[in-house]
Amino acid sequence: MARITVDGETKQFSTKKTILPEDWDIKSGRAVNKSGKSTSAKISKLNKELDDLRGQISIQYNYLLLFVKWTDIYFY
Repeated sequence: MARITVDGETKQFSTKKTILPEDWDIKSGRAVNKSGKSTSAKISKLNKELDDLRGQISIQYNYLLLFVKWTDIYFY
């Protein structure tokens, strides 16, 4: 599950990714192999996919900021 906050409103959505609860580091928001049950490849793959998702969200956020700013300037 992922969670984002926009203008003080929180939205959640599924990333369709799974990991053992004991292999999730809440503080860092990343997968770690604490249990010894997950493979390093699985942990690395999940962290890369989550990093990619964060990157895509950041790109869209910056696009919206630019678009809204340009729209404000153009129409006012």
